[in-house]
Amino acid sequence: MRLFLTAFLIVTSVLFAISIRRLQTTPFVLYTLPLEHTYVHRTAEEPIVVEALVNHTDSPLMMKENIAAVRIGEGADERRVALKGLEEVGRVNLDGRTFARIRLTITLGYHAPGTDLVLPDAPLELTYRDGRRLSIPLGSLSVHFTDRSGGAIRLKAMHNLHGALAYGVTSLGFIVTLENPSNRDVTIQSFDILGKAVRVNPGAITQYDGPHTPFMTPADILGFPYDNFAYGEYMEEMMLPAQTATTFFVPFSYETEEALLHRYPVIITYQTGEKADIFVLDDFLFINTDHFAPTNHPLLKRGVLHD
Repeated sequence: MRLFLTAFLIVTSVLFAISIRRLQTTPFVLYTLPLEHTYVHRTAEEPIVVEALVNHTDSPLMMKENIAAVRIGEGADERRVALKGLEEVGRVNLDGRTFARIRLTITLGYHAPGTDLVLPDAPLELTYRDGRRLSIPLGSLSVHFTDRSGGAIRLKAMHNLHGALAYGVTSLGFIVTLENPSNRDVTIQSFDILGKAVRVNPGAITQYDGPHTPFMTPADILGFPYDNFAYGEYMEEMMLPAQTATTFFVPFSYETEEALLHRYPVIITYQTGEKADIFVLDDFLFINTDHFAPTNHPLLKRGVLHD
């Protein structure tokens, strides 16, 4: 019995040593999928969520207590943010290797109603207590700060259109029903989702009273082929009559087939008589898909570790 126990302890020690050696000799790797990150913030503590893949969750680089500072943006746009959470949320097989899917939650820590934060290129940089820095490419970040609620119009219903471009499922537009409960007509002047590589196509916005399902295409709604990369600069003002509800189709325009949009807010500019105003719909995760599906391999960006 003693001989068996001794042999077991030896084998266990050897396996543990091998695993530690493998951890030490296998470089830490982190991948992200850059997205269009667009948010509406009503407080200073609203979260921004970033997902990534790592090959070692037990690396000191993935321990929150080892992180001394977090910054987003670069150059004149760089600003310090707070890291509120770092957790593993699943596992992903990528090219025959298993990666942990992690979620980082940050907050900006300030709130300036009526302004926008726009970072066309928004790397997230983690600075560690030992001086190392990990730069994580995110894509773009746009945040609209507001303290407004209510207004002359109300949201009655909204539906996102899902569709696949070259590198995965993304948002192609939305159908929104707006209600005007007042006794005065309202003129809708513009829709905005704050995106940069993905934005509203003003020239293709139209009223719509047909059916809607998530996987309808813009062509299904418009009745003719729609170019997801076309852009019409001017929107015709559209009337929202008093005490009625009207449905609009708002298609998106992509600057590049590599852009992906899963979450976005909507900012509607409208006018009642001589008074101009905005109506803000909070950001919502319309597509909850596997960002790291194999079809997205060409878009994955690797984090850069600076010693």
